[in-house]
Amino acid sequence: MSFLITVMVSLGVAFALGEFFRRMGFPVMVGQILAGVLVSLPLISQHVFRNDLTDLGLIAQLGIVFLMLIAGLETDYTKLKKSSHDILIVSVLSAVLPFALGFLLTIMLGYSYIAATVVAACLSMTAVGTNLPALIDLKLINTKVGRLIVGSGIADDLFEILFLSMILIIAQKGGYAEVIALPLKILGFVVLVYIIVKLIPKLINAIVQEHSESSEFMMIILLALFIAAISTLFGLGPIVGAFAAGLMIRAIMNKTEERKMVKDLSVIGFGFVVPFFFINIGMNFDVRLLLGYWPLMLVIALAAIMGKLLAALLSSPFTHLDYRQSMILGWGLNSRGAVELVIAEVARLNGIINLELYAAIVVMALVSTILSPLVLPHYVKKYPVLS
Repeated sequence: MSFLITVMVSLGVAFALGEFFRRMGFPVMVGQILAGVLVSLPLISQHVFRNDLTDLGLIAQLGIVFLMLIAGLETDYTKLKKSSHDILIVSVLSAVLPFALGFLLTIMLGYSYIAATVVAACLSMTAVGTNLPALIDLKLINTKVGRLIVGSGIADDLFEILFLSMILIIAQKGGYAEVIALPLKILGFVVLVYIIVKLIPKLINAIVQEHSESSEFMMIILLALFIAAISTLFGLGPIVGAFAAGLMIRAIMNKTEERKMVKDLSVIGFGFVVPFFFINIGMNFDVRLLLGYWPLMLVIALAAIMGKLLAALLSSPFTHLDYRQSMILGWGLNSRGAVELVIAEVARLNGIINLELYAAIVVMALVSTILSPLVLPHYVKKYPVLS
């Protein structure tokens, strides 16, 4: 019963703050993240929810699967494939430039090379899931800028997985075999997905012929969870699998069925499970970190934001985006709030970084996650984007 109360109160606070921010002209997800910060305050979490907040992370995992499944269904694979060259350029620059900036800055501040590497990696990452609601609301998902944001974010996931493996090796909790095995894991996942692609059309056609919308909906959810579980099993995380599932299902279903499926998934996803993904981001932020280390927090946050914007501007000659469209791309790549928090936590627990660097990384992730969807609507309304 207490867990149901925790779910109800958390979702209620997220709904109230989300609607407040919506009426103020801001993205709903900002209110949902702040709801997570609020319900995780010691006075509330220890005396009202006790230990139930940790269980919300399970619903948050479902939230990211729904979010990436919807993104895959909304994405035109043929256009995404045509943008593969541009995606490669953007993903490399958006990872390398913030990494270099973060590394040099941390070294200049007097920290070790290992600590600087952790900070640099956290600055270089993009959490594509945190920006997807804004991209969908702004109808950016199938524009060239939107495809570059989503494609580069997915590519970043592979870098995140590789770096997390390296951090675990440094912390003496893994072996070099984990890093070496990553290409084999990717290949194995691709082979399995190819086999599934060959098999699922018959299954989908059989379900569709029964004219059972509930069966069709359940089959889509099961397929997405299955592929997300496979990608997680291969060490690639649920984001890659859920997005791949959405792309596959879109390619098989006709346009009318696909639009209805997106609508149904959006109602359930954004109405229930997806908010917990953003609540969970807020829950991972300890407000006590704000009591100190302000100069370092400010410097790290500015370096993270400027690194992504600079990468987007430098990629514009290769992607045929003008200055204004590059700014949209830069802000779209600026959201964090996912794997970098895991890396920072692992590094802190193993003494690789101290508390002040950890606090700076967490604040950087939260600030960029909230700021990015706040700024995006301003640029999209002011400037046109490429289709």
